[in-house]
Amino acid sequence: MDEIKQTLEKLREELTNAGKRLAELAEKAEAELPPAGKRINEEYLRLQALLDSAVDKLRKKMKE
Repeated sequence: MDEIKQTLEKLREELTNAGKRLAELAEKAEAELPPAGKRINEEYLRLQALLDSAVDKLRKKMKE
């Protein structure tokens, strides 16, 4: 069980870091190419919501 928790925490940390990098790139792209940047940012937000949901589901399963 501890191994699963550690793996989940590492995954969360990696996803958070990747999300930060994506957000920075989306901001830069939006400034340089407004329409493309907006689409990239929308996709990033969609992906982030999916990842957050997946992590929440894993946490709930671990508590059961």
